Amino acid sequence: MSLSEFWHHLTGPRLYRIFRFRDAPGRRYAANSVEVYSDKVVKLVTVLSSLALYSSPIVITYLFRKGWITSANNYIVFNHSFLRIATTLTFVYVGALLARDIVWRTTQPQEAEAMSLSEFWHHLTGPRLYRIFRFRDAPGRRYAANSVEVYSDKVVKLVTVLSSLALYSSPIVITYLFRKGWITSANNYIVFNHSFLRIATTLTFVYVGALLARGIGRSTNTDYRSFARILKSSKQKSDLSRLTLSRFEFDFNHWPIDFRWYESKLSDTKKAPQLVSARGSSRRSTLLSIPCDLLSYVVVHTIGRRMLYPGSVGLLQLALSGALEDGRTKLVEENSGERYKLLARDGNHIDTMFVDRRVRGSPKSKTLVICSEGNAGFYEIGTMSTPLDAGYSVLGWNHPGFGGSTGLPFPQNDINAIDVVIHFAVERLGFPLDSIIFFGWSIGGFPTSWAAQQYQDIKGVVLDASFDDVLPLAEAKMPNAINPIVQNVIRGYFNLNVSANLNQYAGPVAFIRRLQDEIINTNHLEPFRTNRGNDMLLKLLNNRFPKLMADEKAKKALEDWLMSDPNGQSAIVNTYEVRDDYCMTELLSYIDRTGAQYPLLIGDDMSSELKIKLIIFLAKKHMKNYDSTHCTPLPPLLFEEPFDLFAIYRSKYNSKL
Repeated sequence: MSLSEFWHHLTGPRLYRIFRFRDAPGRRYAANSVEVYSDKVVKLVTVLSSLALYSSPIVITYLFRKGWITSANNYIVFNHSFLRIATTLTFVYVGALLARDIVWRTTQPQEAEAMSLSEFWHHLTGPRLYRIFRFRDAPGRRYAANSVEVYSDKVVKLVTVLSSLALYSSPIVITYLFRKGWITSANNYIVFNHSFLRIATTLTFVYVGALLARGIGRSTNTDYRSFARILKSSKQKSDLSRLTLSRFEFDFNHWPIDFRWYESKLSDTKKAPQLVSARGSSRRSTLLSIPCDLLSYVVVHTIGRRMLYPGSVGLLQLALSGALEDGRTKLVEENSGERYKLLARDGNHIDTMFVDRRVRGSPKSKTLVICSEGNAGFYEIGTMSTPLDAGYSVLGWNHPGFGGSTGLPFPQNDINAIDVVIHFAVERLGFPLDSIIFFGWSIGGFPTSWAAQQYQDIKGVVLDASFDDVLPLAEAKMPNAINPIVQNVIRGYFNLNVSANLNQYAGPVAFIRRLQDEIINTNHLEPFRTNRGNDMLLKLLNNRFPKLMADEKAKKALEDWLMSDPNGQSAIVNTYEVRDDYCMTELLSYIDRTGAQYPLLIGDDMSSELKIKLIIFLAKKHMKNYDSTHCTPLPPLLFEEPFDLFAIYRSKYNSKL
């Protein structure tokens, strides 16, 4: 619909009757409830205006006596009370005209008859519709909003942005208004100046008018009307309505909840998930720590969280909105992905995407990879592509405050989120724990490692470009002068200790170290030498093979291997004659004698040379190198299921039987 058509609909005449023509009987125009009531408002305001006009001498005299109209310097001055009443009547009149003349005159008669006030309300308050996905032979396409909806939605967005800016900058705005005299205090009351009230009232009416116009524009669009009916019926939770709703891309906050944390039987729902590392900070005196604690709180809730999780910043998400929408479209249309909304224990809604490859029947397709993104990563444009291209079924999710997920990305919220994601994967999607791999990239290693120590029966953990503990990284990136604040913030609010979680997990783990990683290092001049992935491997091996790591020569050889590039690592392997078959035989022989459980206390009565061979062999099996920067997508060939020493032992033991 063009603007000229819109104008004709707005200024067009009333329709009373459709006369008999040929075989079609004559009938009165069937006005529905919205048109009837809005037309009554139009008539009422028109009658009141006519009465005021014809009795204008009496009305004007009355208004002068009431003081609503005065004269000053040869000008007629209207009182604010009179202006408010006149403005209100004008907006009511215009709104009634819009409701009567746009909605019902731009729809077909049979459609107008079918629409009720409740349907119009759903159009008025409904979500934005972005895309209609490909379905069977129907190609995917962007939602084609008409001009009324487009322009009114721009006004709604503009007023919303201005309101948000005013809210976030409220201290500055309020101070300015006080200085301008638009806000004053009297008798313990806040008094607003008439100029301020006029602006606020105008913006309110503009916003309400734009909302009405947008609802009207949606009501004239057959695509939106069909979508609104499907969204309403989806509340009945039928599989058919859920499948039909998944054809549409719209504001995720209106998406119905598909799974709730208390619906799971996987674990005790009465027991809330707990962080492994509780808050611990050494203080000389409680009194002395109070200023630091207060400052830390302010830092966390202003810039701290946004620096650690920039993906939760609305402006960044707005800048990436096009890429995120394209990513979802690709996952849905090209990979048959399904979007779900999960309710976590803390009340946050978790945005997830599932791609099921089990229909292919391959061994990899029966394994589910749960992907945890980085601090500025989203499943739409994140790590899901790597296991997908490798042939796995994949479940991605967004941190709280990222994409369609609600809340804020604090550690407790993060573990609540991944906890409900795992429950959903097992209870609703039908994947047993021993068929699930946890895949974490960067800061996603924290929820991944937490989930691993909670669900020990999983198939394994893959950590790409992750770290052992976020504190050393934070201290390296921030000035030394504020180290006490940094330590207090990290240990008190963002204690992301991946190694502490891994020390309580006994399953297979694989690390991917990026040789040019510019983020997970403490010295940008030596990116792979100071990569915190090295420390993560050292801590894991020290926890699982303590007697091998207790040998100083073996530990020194391992550190040399970690500090070397791939060519240097190969040279060290050749120098110490590390043969995979020999090392594996030694390890399996020890397991056969002592049992398959960590820590594996192998190393007694062994020479340092043998310990060096074993520890470098284990390091090779646990860590792979990728010559790239931090954010480069991981090639599918590098995504491998982690080395499982005990599974190899069980396989050989069963083959002997």
